[in-house]
Amino acid sequence: MKICILGNSVGFRIRPPRNTIQEMTYSEILESHGHQVRNVSKSAIMLNEAFAYLEEDVITFFPDIVILHYGIVEVSYRRTFRWTNNKTIVNYYTNRFFARAFTFRTASNTIVHFLFRALNSVTRSLATLLGFQWQWLSTPRFLMVLQAVLELISKETKAVIIVIGVTPCSERMENILKGSRKNIAQVNADMRAICDLFPSRVKYLDPDSFVRERNIDDLVPDGIHFSAEGHRQVAEKLLHLIENVSSGQPKT
Repeated sequence: MKICILGNSVGFRIRPPRNTIQEMTYSEILESHGHQVRNVSKSAIMLNEAFAYLEEDVITFFPDIVILHYGIVEVSYRRTFRWTNNKTIVNYYTNRFFARAFTFRTASNTIVHFLFRALNSVTRSLATLLGFQWQWLSTPRFLMVLQAVLELISKETKAVIIVIGVTPCSERMENILKGSRKNIAQVNADMRAICDLFPSRVKYLDPDSFVRERNIDDLVPDGIHFSAEGHRQVAEKLLHLIENVSSGQPKT
């Protein structure tokens, strides 16, 4: 089957970085099972930005399956602003939304980088002191875009869409940003409700269904990205859904 994966870096990074060729992302595992996979995920991207390249990267591919993997960038609690946070990251982003020319270690570049890091640190410290935290995209807006994306893909393709929820919050992240666990659980419930508006075309995959069966730090060691084992678990659930789709069985 033709599969298109649309998401952020959770859809293609392994953490810690792979050490052997046996360690694969869920995208690669799907390919190893004979599927034609197009992964157009991009680091730090948000769903409202991905809307801009749906036609170019998804719709004109005319996939049988579309996998949407968003949420953690948009709705996780933060104590930094997105533009200052991204400015502190040098020679990392390589996608067309955030990539900048390679930054050389010159005196001027070092000073600019230091200033942005200092601003980011001050913002985080003040927010912590005052008890403030926020989302880079509010939950209502994220859900509004999610529904619009589902409607557009459903209208322009024959694809069945699988929406992967936000990975559950680890104890470490909950201690840093209080309320994150409850926030993510609510966002996932809201995402499932949006998916239920499209019963014949959209299925929701809840990461909690397999992450909680294991030590979360083994599957999501940095609190964001899956380990090789985490990717294997995601792939196993996706393959089950895809098998049901291809055989015409009820998609559970």
